[in-house]
Amino acid sequence: MEKISAVIITFNEEGNIERCLKSLDFVDEIVVVDSNSDDRTTEIAKKFGAKIFKRDFTTYGDQKNFGNEKAKNKMILSIDADEVVSEELKRSIVEVSKIKDFSEYAYKIPRRTWYLNGFLNHGGYYPEYKIRIFNREHCRWDNKKLHEGLIFSKEVKIKKLKGDLYHYSYKNLKEHLERIIKYAELDKSERKFSFFKMIFSPPFRFFKSYFLKLGFLDGMRGLIFSIFSGYSIFIREAKKYEEKIKKD
Repeated sequence: MEKISAVIITFNEEGNIERCLKSLDFVDEIVVVDSNSDDRTTEIAKKFGAKIFKRDFTTYGDQKNFGNEKAKNKMILSIDADEVVSEELKRSIVEVSKIKDFSEYAYKIPRRTWYLNGFLNHGGYYPEYKIRIFNREHCRWDNKKLHEGLIFSKEVKIKKLKGDLYHYSYKNLKEHLERIIKYAELDKSERKFSFFKMIFSPPFRFFKSYFLKLGFLDGMRGLIFSIFSGYSIFIREAKKYEEKIKKD
């Protein structure tokens, strides 16, 4: 049976971290890589016996790789501070840890987002599968500024796990808007500005999410989230344009 190390990167997560750590009562080790929080994040983490490493922020992927290197076990559960492991998912992960040829696989988990006092069940946002269980000896995170992904050094089979990973990403609309701006800042130098994408992608994203992916079945929260999804593309392109004219 493989022992499990949970790896979390944090910055000022006192409002989320306790809920996350309570759901990790089945792992053998918790590693927290903290980017010099000035709130109670590390104080709370210490109460749960987490191993805490302070480190200046570089990229999301680099921070996660650092945490993986500090973990004592090969089996990594990569989890964000605003996520919670459901009881069904706990059972699934424990079963995976019993597999003898664990190193031949990586596992993706269905993530369910909590938004405006309810979970999103449609709109293309559930099940939002994320690879979060893997052997650290064969996997590393890339160094993209936004939406980091895993790079595999050997061929592995990707399997799905049962049980949700609950995602408490946005406390309110203000925080959602702030996150859109933050991610647009990170993304502005990744690709070139596209006028076509700025004009046509936002309404298409809304139409796809709200109508084609049945976001309307989530009621008002589905409508708002779908609108914000389209808006996020517009802001990213606007930021790229702003960056472009600075260089011209």
